[in-house]
Amino acid sequence: MQKIMIVDDSPSMRRLLSSFLEQSGYEVAQAVDGVDALEVVDNDTFDLIITDINMPNMDGLTLVTELRKLDATRHIPILVLTTEMDMTKKQTAKESGATGWLNKPFDEERMLSAINRVLDGPLSLDLRFKNPRQTLGLPSQVNCFSAGHVDEAALGSLRLADVLDGNRVNLGRASVLLL
Repeated sequence: MQKIMIVDDSPSMRRLLSSFLEQSGYEVAQAVDGVDALEVVDNDTFDLIITDINMPNMDGLTLVTELRKLDATRHIPILVLTTEMDMTKKQTAKESGATGWLNKPFDEERMLSAINRVLDGPLSLDLRFKNPRQTLGLPSQVNCFSAGHVDEAALGSLRLADVLDGNRVNLGRASVLLL
């Protein structure tokens, strides 16, 4: 079962979103703000993180930036779910490493569609990182390139992976395909 962490300072929003996601077949964990979320990811692994922007202690944009710095969370898709309509914040979220943006109140079909695109759908590789080698912590001998759209079925049983020193490392839904 895929696991999603919800980060929102509103208890009612966390309950609503948790209930919806659990009924949709996902395991759900919750955090009340960015500081709490960083503690939660320290003790668990997730397939997706959904975060609000406006929260006390640490806002969602700072959280996205901090998650992208950590090896354990660098490749996890992050959806921003917020009432914010400011295009500047949307651009900042994208530059910080957010995978997508959804508006509150959320539409259930749209939410599931976004989740499916980042978790279950064909891999869409977009080189979201300006310097993937540095962002991913890759050694200089590893080559990175943009692959555009890759149909997962065409890859057969081979997952996006990198072979370093004879070890195969699963990258999950990373934004780059490594040679």
